[in-house]
Amino acid sequence: MQQNNKTETMKLEAQVNKEVNLKKKQLINRAKKHGFCENFGEKDIDKISEKFNYNDIVYGDPDERRAAQIIENFSDWVRDLSLEDIS
Repeated sequence: MQQNNKTETMKLEAQVNKEVNLKKKQLINRAKKHGFCENFGEKDIDKISEKFNYNDIVYGDPDERRAAQIIENFSDWVRDLSLEDIS
């Protein structure tokens, strides 16, 4: 039973990573085409957070917290993104 839970959590991490990497590519393309605006990427952060129940997994077991950390790192990356980073 515990092995199954571990596998599900590993799948969660992989799913979060996949989604984050996809959103990063989309945001870079959007920034190249349209530039930056106030609150750039905030909706994308919110969508990922909601999709993976960030508020639940951030307080979950260590594996779930690792998945939550990926979302937090993505949020930081979006907020720190600049034109220099995408040139």
